[in-house]
Formats: sequence, structure tokens, C-alpha cells
Amino acid sequence: MFFKASFRESLGKAIDDMANYSSLMEEFEDYMLQSEDDAQAVVSALDKLSSSSFNRKAAPKVLYAVIAFFQMSDGEEATVFLRKHGIPRLIRLIEAHWNDVELRDDLRFALKQLGSYQTPEGVPVIVRAIREWPDGFMWTVILGAFAEPDAPQTRCLIDLIGSDLPSGFAGVAYLDVVNRLARETGLEPHPFASEQGIKRLKALLTDEDSDAAISATAALPFLPANSRSELFSLALEHLNWEVQAEAAWAMAHCGNERGFRLLVEFAKDVHKFYKVARYMLELGREYLLPMETHSADFLAMAEMSQWLQHPNEMGRVPDELTLYDTRELYWPPTDDRRQVWLFRYVFRHWPDGGAAVEDVGLGMVGSVTWAMFGKITENLNSEQVYAIHCCWELRQNKDSRAPQNLDADAGLEILRQYNPGF
Repeated sequence: MFFKASFRESLGKAIDDMANYSSLMEEFEDYMLQSEDDAQAVVSALDKLSSSSFNRKAAPKVLYAVIAFFQMSDGEEATVFLRKHGIPRLIRLIEAHWNDVELRDDLRFALKQLGSYQTPEGVPVIVRAIREWPDGFMWTVILGAFAEPDAPQTRCLIDLIGSDLPSGFAGVAYLDVVNRLARETGLEPHPFASEQGIKRLKALLTDEDSDAAISATAALPFLPANSRSELFSLALEHLNWEVQAEAAWAMAHCGNERGFRLLVEFAKDVHKFYKVARYMLELGREYLLPMETHSADFLAMAEMSQWLQHPNEMGRVPDELTLYDTRELYWPPTDDRRQVWLFRYVFRHWPDGGAAVEDVGLGMVGSVTWAMFGKITENLNSEQVYAIHCCWELRQNKDSRAPQNLDADAGLEILRQYNPGF
């Protein structure tokens, strides 16, 4: 009779034969730890991986795979055991391979688990890594766990870092954490409210990295009043409008009416509206938004611009954005009548410093905001664009009416069933 190997047996064999880890652990790829026995198997694997004989080149994905089980615990027994016995082993593993540069990404992933489990012994290891490995985007995730209002080790982290503020990306991630705590929990004093902290904020505000400058600007309401003026000026002079808008929010947060006036002006720009509207809502002054921003056409265009600016789409403000078509239709994917819009967008770029190249397309707002890059062009008329979008949205809904392909003729046939004369 065939007996299925347990998680413990399979992981033990895989660690003894790391070159074949993936195949030996294939049936446990998405396994959720349930019992203390499962957690013990992970702890035993960590003991072997902590040894100096561990060869990452022979098994490059093994360390990451074993560490990942810390975030795949679905039972209280397993979680309690990992917190008590697994975290000390994880710390030992990190320290055993501390100077191995090739393992640095895996070790940062291990630090993420220390941040998630929030044990007193894990915080000093994180702070040491902040000092010695300050670069890398993983710090946003590692330190993000300390931004939760009920995180038990946040005070310990702040006390250990003290006035010796982190550099590199870790410093910006730490700034984001304390900014959030200052806003949501009233953290005082703000860790950057010091001579060194203000000097660090000035450096970030004069940096071209707009994300870091936004983080610096977000700290300004929580600094002593006599240190804000110069920093506000630097933020308002930044080349990125989002930094300027953050500065306006910070001024308004401090009760400075100039901040509200600046936000009102920003709101008139369709490309900036949604970000600024969120600020105004947070500040309780949404009634100050200009009347022209209340129109359906303005809000639809603002929605299209916001979608195009998302990092997963075009990632910036379009060079041109104009209304292409709008009408009321019965929209099959939502089975109701609604106003829909098409917007024509243009993005220009200059490859290798040569002549400008334009990316032109049409995006739809009114149901699911979307622009099918490469599928919808100005060679199609408005009805064909709506038809293709209708097909796409029906497919996303797994609707039985959805045609097999994104076909304009098929979409037109569907729309005409509900909109005679379309």
C-alpha cells in the first residue's frame, strides 16, 4: 500500500538532498503549517541551514523556501512554536551568514519574518541590519510591520535607533513608519524632531527622488514650529508637484490657510485632482473644492488620468488627454444604464535622444476604467471601442455572453441587443 509522506519527512529529505529540493517538496509548495510537528520540521531545517556547510550555489532557492514557511502558518500550535523556537533559530541563521553578500536578499526576507513575529530578541537584529545593510526596497516591508498601532515592539525599535537615524532606503522606510505613527497614534516626540533629523530631512527635500522628498514633507507637521519654515520652502520648490502638494497638505495640517489655498489651486488641474481631493477630505475641507471639479466630465477625466499615472500602467501624467466621446448606454457587463466616456491620451518619448515618438490610445471610464494598450487605436470608431471594452469586461466577469475573442463585431452585436440604433 502506498503511504503519502508527511510534511516533516519530505522536508527532512529535501534538506538532506538540497539539489532536488523543489521536486521533493513539490506537493507541499503551498502547504500551510498546522501543527507543532510541522513547525518542528521547519526548525530542524533551519538548524541545518545555519551550518557553515550550507552551499547556496548548489541549492539557490532552498533558504528562501524554508524561511517562507514562517508566513504560511495556519494553526495556533505551529505559530506559537515558531515564535518560541523558530525565531531564535532564524536569528542564528541570519547571524551565521551575516557576511555572505550572495545571501543578502534571503536574509532580508528573514528579517521580514522577524518584523512580522515582533519578538524582543528580533528587534536588535533588525536594527543592526538597518545600520549595515541600509539599501533595498525590502525595508518598506520589514519596517512596515512596526507601523501598526498595536505592534508590540515599535517602542523598542524607536528606542534602539535613537538619535542615530538610519541612512539609505532604510532611513526613508523608517521615516514612513514614524510619520504614520505620528498621524495615527500621536507619537511624540517625532524621532526626526532633532538637529540631526532636520538635517536629514533637508537632504531628502533637495534630492530628486520625489518619493523620499514626499516622506520628508509628511514629517513637517510633527516638527517644532520654529524649524518648519525653511523645510516648507524647500518642499514647495521641489520639481515634483506631488512634493509641492504634500507640502500644501502639511501646511494646512498645521492650520496655515495658505496650505488650503494651494490645495484648491492644485485641485483645478485634472491630473492632480484625486490626490488633492483625498487631502481635502482628510482635512475636513472637501467643501472647498472648486465647483468646476464637481462636473461629471471633469471627474471622469480625472479618473482616466489617475489610472494612466499608476505605476502598473503608464506611470506618469499623459502629455495630452482629451474627451473623445461620451454617451449614455445600457451597459451589459453591469446590466444597467450609465454614462460612459472615452478619452484620447498621448504619451511622448524620445528614444536614444532622437525624434519624438507618440503612444496614442483611447481609454474608457464609466464602468471598469481601462485602456487596452495595443488593442484600441484611433483607427477604430467610438462604437467599436465601446464594443471591444464590453467584450473584455464580460470576459472579466466570466459572463456567459462574453465572446471568445476581443472582437469589435461581436461586441457591437451585444450592445445593439440592448441599445437599438447603436
